[in-house]
Amino acid sequence: MKLFKSIRHNAQNLAENAKKNVDVKKIEFTIKGVKKENTLLYAQIGKLVYTCKKSGKPIVSKEIDDLCAQIDGNRIKVAGLESKLTELNSQSKAAAEDDIPLNVAPISKNERDLRLVRTDEGVRFMKFCPNCGGANEPDSGVCASCGYSFKSEK
Repeated sequence: MKLFKSIRHNAQNLAENAKKNVDVKKIEFTIKGVKKENTLLYAQIGKLVYTCKKSGKPIVSKEIDDLCAQIDGNRIKVAGLESKLTELNSQSKAAAEDDIPLNVAPISKNERDLRLVRTDEGVRFMKFCPNCGGANEPDSGVCASCGYSFKSEK
């Protein structure tokens, strides 16, 4: 029963972390879009100044002021989003360190079983070599560390 509670708890934590990761990606996407918009606004200012200079007309400061105000607003928006992003990332790191153990023992004592392991890419199943203990992809036929053949186990 304890095992099922642990599995349910870990599954809930994984779902929460997945939601946070989606939120992080949305914020990153929004930041990228706002920065791209600012690049276009800078280009509009440059084009406006260039056109006025080439034609000999005075620079239209009202239009430039409006574009600068948009840029300033976007910069404030990006700063707020980056702050939120930092907050979400720190929450995710703290949750990952507290909730999910680094290695979960296999359900059976058979060393060929898959184990849940936290990697740089997240929590995933890995196959461990009975010869050297190295972690391998679940469908590996040969150990990446020592060359041990998993096929010979069958």
